[in-house]
Amino acid sequence: MLDKKEEDIVGGYFSSWLNTADQDKFYLISRLAIREGGVRQMECSLAVDESITIPCKANILMPPVFEDESISLLVSLENQTIQEWARQVALDGKQSAEAANQAKSRFLANMSHELRTPLNGILGISELLIAEESEVELKEKLTMINRSGWNLLETINGILDIARIESGKEKIQKEQVFFSSFIDRLIEPFKVLSENKKVEIKLTVDPTLPETVCADRIHLRGILTNLIGNALKFTEEGYVSVKVSLLKQSKQLCWVRFFIEDTGIGISKKDIELIFDEFFQADNSNARKYGGSGLGLAISKKLVQKMGGSLECISTIGVGSTFVCDIPFQVDQEQSFPKLADQTPNDGSRQVGSYSILVVEDDLISQNLLKDMLIKFNCNVTVAATGIEALERIESAEGTKFDLILMDYMMPEMDGAAATRKIRIQEKATSQPRVPIVAVSARVTEIDRNACKLAGMDGFIEKPFTLESIQTTLEQVPELQMLT
Repeated sequence: MLDKKEEDIVGGYFSSWLNTADQDKFYLISRLAIREGGVRQMECSLAVDESITIPCKANILMPPVFEDESISLLVSLENQTIQEWARQVALDGKQSAEAANQAKSRFLANMSHELRTPLNGILGISELLIAEESEVELKEKLTMINRSGWNLLETINGILDIARIESGKEKIQKEQVFFSSFIDRLIEPFKVLSENKKVEIKLTVDPTLPETVCADRIHLRGILTNLIGNALKFTEEGYVSVKVSLLKQSKQLCWVRFFIEDTGIGISKKDIELIFDEFFQADNSNARKYGGSGLGLAISKKLVQKMGGSLECISTIGVGSTFVCDIPFQVDQEQSFPKLADQTPNDGSRQVGSYSILVVEDDLISQNLLKDMLIKFNCNVTVAATGIEALERIESAEGTKFDLILMDYMMPEMDGAAATRKIRIQEKATSQPRVPIVAVSARVTEIDRNACKLAGMDGFIEKPFTLESIQTTLEQVPELQMLT
């Protein structure tokens, strides 16, 4: 192992082959072997010469004392070169995997931004034209453009969601949710869609459910939207029934069952076990007829499992399908969870005011779209193309006192997070009132949301944004202005 002659080794000291740190370790372990006996082990490096070391495992044994009562130690060495190489390969592999995961996360974030930004223009402008157009045929064509854009966005979101879940980047975020208003808001769009079909939407909500639960509102809405949307899509006549019931409840947890039943085309027995697989579609002819990427159910099941719940399906061809989704929610009132303004029960008294709003956005199409949407709500709009320009407008002696700032997250020169931090520092330094700042972003990962929150932003609007999401934000302005 050392490639040395016998005369170079005999009569020498074992410790002379060790470095200083290993010599100290050997001294302590040998003392222990002499005092207590038994075999002791240590890892060390043998210095063959100034440039070469061999990783070894040393087994140190105190043999019987000789007649002359001299004390010696028996040391056997195991060459650990192969094991060390294997450890290094494993470590390099782990580091490479982590680097690949980080690169994947950056790619997903960039792709989300690059795809959502142009879709924001397509969907937003078509929505405005639909609202303004009175000619029926043209309105129908605009609606087709808008729906096609949303279908494309759904596919993009599905691919990005699967990638985030598999990389472990998708986190469950808990916040306070008002069950009744949440379910009502969720069902309302499906009632409108069902009017164009011979399908009735039935909703039954258990009155014994807690008024509020702590849940991941965004993911829960996505799961239920997918299940109800599928039921409506694959049902030509009859009904889609949504039942929400309380299964059991303890002091801190309640188990809620979401029961979605339809009278649609059904799923065969051979396909029932595969419907939760990624990109699987039960029938190619149905895929051509009804569309879809085959990602929705796979994502829903993964998210339900991350929440600690289960999602199962029972179905009969030609009769219909039933999806049973059981999810546990925290109801411990002593815990403090964020309460979102748009989840507060709305009695119709909340109105959108005529606000002075600063829009900070570098993309010209998004600038004009935000401005046009805000003008519909009688808002006075000022536009800044960069974070630096936004600071100049706020600092200007002739600048307007803004009720709200809509801040793009990704901008050249100075991004939205950096601009927000500077605004918050300036407010404190000059004792100015805190202006609500809401992020408007095509990057929608939890990392991006948290970065906006840490910078001092008060809300988050995803691109593509809609008239509804803008209205919801404007309704929150009085409450946001009360934040300190």
